[in-house]
Parts: sequence; C-alpha cells; structure tokens
Amino acid sequence: MAIQHDGKSPGKIWYAWQKTKALSQSFFDYSTKNEAKAAAKNTGLTVGSAVSYGLANSYLLPLLPIPGIGLIVSVAGFFAVAHFGRKSFIKAKSVVKSPFVYNYVRQAEYKWQDKKSRPALLQRLKNSIKAKADKIPLPLVKAVKWAALALAVVGAAVATGGGLNALGIPAISGNATTLAILGGIAKAGAVVGLTSAAALGTVIGLAVVAIPVGLVLSAVARNAAIRRDPNRISFKPKPPKPPVNDDVTPIDKGVVFQPKAQSFEFNDNAPPANNSGLSDARKAAAEARANSRKNKGSSNRFT
Repeated sequence: MAIQHDGKSPGKIWYAWQKTKALSQSFFDYSTKNEAKAAAKNTGLTVGSAVSYGLANSYLLPLLPIPGIGLIVSVAGFFAVAHFGRKSFIKAKSVVKSPFVYNYVRQAEYKWQDKKSRPALLQRLKNSIKAKADKIPLPLVKAVKWAALALAVVGAAVATGGGLNALGIPAISGNATTLAILGGIAKAGAVVGLTSAAALGTVIGLAVVAIPVGLVLSAVARNAAIRRDPNRISFKPKPPKPPVNDDVTPIDKGVVFQPKAQSFEFNDNAPPANNSGLSDARKAAAEARANSRKNKGSSNRFT
C-alpha cells in the first residue's frame, strides 16, 4: 500500500521515476549488480539484433542473389530479438522485484512524507528566527528591541519629511533645518557620485525600508524577551485569579440532619403493633385462624 499524508500519496509517475533511479543504482549494489549487468547486456543484444536485421534487410540482402536468404535472415533476426529480449525482461523484472529496489523506493517514500509533513516555508523561517533570537543574551535582546523601535520611528520621520518636502510645503521645504539636512545629504551623495535628487531619493527609500524592518526586529526581540523573562513587569491588566474557597468552618450537623424533620416523624394515626386498635369482629376472626392452625398442627394424621 502506498504511503499517505493527509489522504494523499505519490502518483504513478513519481513511483516510475523512483524505480528508474533505483535501477540505475542497482549496478553498484552487491545484491543486484550481476542481474543488472545481465539485463543491460541482453538489452544491448536485443537492440543490436534488431539494428543488424534492419541493416541487413536494407543493404546486404539485395546484393546476395541467393534464393530464400531473405526468409532465413528474417527468421534468424526475429528469434535473436525475441531470445535476447526475453532474457533482458526476466533479468530486469528480477531487479525490479529485488529488496534493494523495494528499500530504495520505501526510503524515497519516507523522504516524501517528511517533506510533506514539514511546516510551510514561512513557518520554518519564523521558527528559525525564534531559535536564533533565544540564543542572544537577554540584555542585548532588550537593547535591540528599543533600538529597532527607534529605527522605525526615525525612518517614519525621515520618510514623512522627505515626502512633504517633495510636495513643496512651505513650512517644511523652506525651513532652515530642512535646508541644512538637504545640504548634508547632497554633499554625502556627491562623495559617492550621486546628484542631490538621487541622494535624497536614496535616503527616503532607505527610510521607508527602515520602518517595516525596525518594527519586525522590535517585535522579534520583544517576543524573545517575553519567552526568556516571563515574570517581567508588564503594563497589561492581569487576568483575574480563580476563586479560592478559604472557608474551613465545619458543617453543623443540625443543618443537615433535623431531629424533628417531617420525614422522620411517625404517623400518629397508625394502628398499634399489638392490634389493640382492631375491631372485635376482626380480632375474633384472627383468633379463630390462629386456633385452626394450632389444632391442625397437633392433629395425628395416622388416626
């Protein structure tokens, strides 16, 4: 039965390709190399017989004016192709059914299942980043968190200022601080061979990129700090504690067992146990039945 993962299994083309690779490796395994070489040799003889028959029938036979030579060559070529083809098929089938090919395909199935069972690329990348962040010392992680957040803030400020300056807003573009910053950017760009416009565009682009990078780094460092220091000071409201029953006062038995409860009271209207409440007629009937049983028990049945 084919291996499955979430109800899916490799297709026939996949299995055919794996068996083909296994056959190519069977020449180097001690358990199958002899049969694999024999299968390859017989396959070569089969192809060679077919090619030889075709060449002889096309070029050689017309030059030999011997009666029946064509039929003899045709029959000989047919038997040669059938004989070597049969031997090649038997040897190749033996290699395909061998434990080596079976184990090779089975190992490929395990690799296929392991590959399908792995998380998505984004999840694997996230787990790798978390594992690397957990190895960084905690003080450095906290410093990276605040530094990355500052980077995002600075990037947002620079990108916003550059955009407003590009729009020509007087309060920004005509400001002395803005002009000084733009002059410094132009001089730095000239050092590396950039014009003032190209240098400004590069700075704005870097500032825009710094926003998501800073936010991501800050979030990663924050989560790493939380995992490393779960008892840290947090400004989030703590969840309410579960209720605890601290009352250890013993239960008063009188609360549960009422001595004068209605369910334990006897019925005062019930007749007494000695049948004193019975009528005279019923008492006489009861005495008569008792005397009858007594006399019957003492009578001699053999008289």
